Amino acid sequence: MASQLEIEERRKHVFELMLRGTSVGAMAKVLSVHENTILNDLRQIRQQNRQKIDDVVVKEEIGEAVAKLDDLMTKALQEYELTEKDNLKAVFLEQARKALMDKMKLLVEVGVIPAATKEVTNNLIIHGVDVRSASLDELMGLRKNLIGQLGLRN
Repeated sequence: MASQLEIEERRKHVFELMLRGTSVGAMAKVLSVHENTILNDLRQIRQQNRQKIDDVVVKEEIGEAVAKLDDLMTKALQEYELTEKDNLKAVFLEQARKALMDKMKLLVEVGVIPAATKEVTNNLIIHGVDVRSASLDELMGLRKNLIGQLGLRN
């Protein structure tokens, strides 16, 4: 029985021969194995490549989702800066916060960010206000207090 290393080496040769268009029978003769062994190797090679392709597709989809969430957050923060009305500022700030939280959640779920970080992002309390569930009035009050503490104009 062939060792795992021998099997891997044979599969590399099978893959190279397959790329050259070599028939299963010819591969079996060149590698001194039965045709069924070659067919099994080809199935395994296809499965491995399918998994690699699936992994790439998933990573691309995650990247696209993160980029869209970043874009949403950036646009919401831009609108926040441009608007004069406090009630609209709160809406845009909430949109930016939600996009950031969704991005963090996605990155934790796929393992990019360790799960321990989730604990930090789930405890967003500023001056006693949990910004995840705060009302519009609470957010506006918090904003006013923070602006006052920084010595900025409203």
